[in-house]
Amino acid sequence: MIAHDGGGAGCGGMIQSVAQLDDQTAPMKSSSRPAPLPVVLRAVGERVASFRLSTGVCLIGTSKGAHLRVEEATVSRQHCEVELTPEGVVVSDLQSRNGTFYLGRKVDRIVLGPGASFAIGSVQIVIESGLERGAVEPSSVAELGGLSGDSLPMRRLMGLIQRLGGSLVPVLIEGESGVGKSTSARAIHETSPVAAGQFVVMPCASIPKDAQAAELSSALERAARGTLYLRSVDALALELQPRLLDAMESSIEVRVVASTTRPLEEEVAAARFHHGLYYRLAPVRLMVPPLRDRREDIATLARKISGDGAELLTPEILADLTVRPWPGNVRELRGILAALAALGALPSASRPRGALLPLALDELVDVRRPYTEQKDALTDQFTERYLKALLAHTDGNQSVAAKLAGLDRSYLGKLMAKMGLKG
Repeated sequence: MIAHDGGGAGCGGMIQSVAQLDDQTAPMKSSSRPAPLPVVLRAVGERVASFRLSTGVCLIGTSKGAHLRVEEATVSRQHCEVELTPEGVVVSDLQSRNGTFYLGRKVDRIVLGPGASFAIGSVQIVIESGLERGAVEPSSVAELGGLSGDSLPMRRLMGLIQRLGGSLVPVLIEGESGVGKSTSARAIHETSPVAAGQFVVMPCASIPKDAQAAELSSALERAARGTLYLRSVDALALELQPRLLDAMESSIEVRVVASTTRPLEEEVAAARFHHGLYYRLAPVRLMVPPLRDRREDIATLARKISGDGAELLTPEILADLTVRPWPGNVRELRGILAALAALGALPSASRPRGALLPLALDELVDVRRPYTEQKDALTDQFTERYLKALLAHTDGNQSVAAKLAGLDRSYLGKLMAKMGLKG
């Protein structure tokens, strides 16, 4: 039998109420960093009980004084305790009779995270995220890391990222192409307890399937005590997904953040994504709003992106930008502003993709200058823009960039040096 020592009414004697721990334990030491995210500890056996842990320590056992009371013969009076820390949920066995087990292995102390579970006797304890939808206040700032915006959707996004600052819980970032998922991932890293470590990006969709295994091993090693960002994680080879899950289950040294443009629940249902990895990656899901849902941010974004060229942003141009549909989101805005800087005018919103090139060439041709001089200048402009776009697409991974470009790695480095670019 499993009981919850909280006095709440059950549901048919099966599911007990969820109680707060805040009033039952000493508070954590004050810190400028947000407290770790709360979790719900759910005991699953003949009956089900749950306990919301917001701060401090939760005692699990058969004792009447236990916060999560589990009345089962294989469970000790004071079987184990669970503590919230920035690194994760620390589970410590209290010299119980039958032990505490994780993945079939007896443990004295282990750090786990939302999505994981452990066993005490014959009872399974599941760790779930306790972050309630809508419980996080919008941020009071208009900039966080590389994110900018004063709209309510963006301030909600930044508020959630700030709230994540006390935790190393995995995060799944969702949103349309070009909305700024990579920027959001970097902001999560920069506000986290491992901000001093490396931010390592693995662009799964850009890496050939036969090269992903080696790239994943390298990325996990480089991201030790830092953050591993799996961009387009839905493109990770299915046979590699259990390996990533094992790495996340056995290591607390890497904070994992992933992004996707596809609904991963549908991928799991279609057997194209490992269900265990999905639940491990997604205890917290973060949705980045499309640009059309935060039009009040467009003028500010345009000025920030344009930098010294912001004088070109007349009221008429800003008004034009504000009403566009933006199917390509912030990435499209960057392209439009680059065209504005090159041509001195905005390309038509209705011009089909690729139709800008003839116009740009017409504008740049000068019959008063030698042919070779102009051709070399145009070639250099194309090379510089191509390399910038290529490196942005691979998040600076030059090995992957060279493969995509069909260039030798050393030749790519020479082109980058010629253009004054760094990885």
